[in-house]
Amino acid sequence: MKSLTSQLATRGMQAALRVRQRLGADLHSPICVYDACDKLGVQVRFAEINSMEGMYYYGSRAKIFIGARRPLPRRNFTCGHELGHHVFGHGSTIDQLQETTSSPAWQPDEFLVNSFSAALLMPHVGLKRSFAVRSTTPDQATPQEVFAISCNFGVGYDTLVNHLAYGAQLIRPDRAKELSRSSPKEIRKRLLGRDTQEPLVVVDKYWSAPTVDLEVGTFLITPGQSVAEGSTLSHCASFATTELFQAVSPGLGRLVNKRTADSRFVRVSRYQFVGLSKFRHLEENSENEHQPIVDR
Repeated sequence: MKSLTSQLATRGMQAALRVRQRLGADLHSPICVYDACDKLGVQVRFAEINSMEGMYYYGSRAKIFIGARRPLPRRNFTCGHELGHHVFGHGSTIDQLQETTSSPAWQPDEFLVNSFSAALLMPHVGLKRSFAVRSTTPDQATPQEVFAISCNFGVGYDTLVNHLAYGAQLIRPDRAKELSRSSPKEIRKRLLGRDTQEPLVVVDKYWSAPTVDLEVGTFLITPGQSVAEGSTLSHCASFATTELFQAVSPGLGRLVNKRTADSRFVRVSRYQFVGLSKFRHLEENSENEHQPIVDR
């Protein structure tokens, strides 16, 4: 079994690198998986189906359906998973939501596309660089630093920890267990100073993704002296070295740091948006006739 899993993981990684090359992306920066699907001619739709993680439909035009009620980082990874089914020519598949704690039976194709999604969204070189620019290593980084890196790559904290241990193999399983003792909820409390159920994204000075992608309700921590342009973000508080914002309306905006003049584009989608992924950032009062928020 170990030999087979190693072979599948290698196939997944190699396919992910080929897709990045096809997209014209480098081999280390974070990418938006929905933009990648658009460029590859694969339509992505968020669906209000509580029992489904995702679905790949093979037809005259390839389509991916993503359960809209899952956390945004989970949706990102699921989209990469379904794109893997497309890349490997698996045909139409449905991935049901797992409601129990028991692990589903091991399936080679599922392991393969999970490996593909992980390598596509969290490339090995990119992960090593993310720790290096923060003057730390995967073995020494704090949970808060690992959390910030997971935000940068658009994946969940636990997803990154597991990939560091079992995919990229940059940490040992006991180190992964140590990091997993800090839950995302606990990390949010440390960073915000209070409990909150809303998601949190940390955009530090090392952020390397082309955009900051959020959905309405998400909190955002940025370097101090950052200001928001547009109506998508509301400033909540200033701390010693950081600013706190919250995404309040869908649309496009920009973060500008008054001290360094660095700027980053921000894209905010509606909360648990349902519809075609390419419309997720349209403002609610948009007059665009091509805005089918729910396409039945």
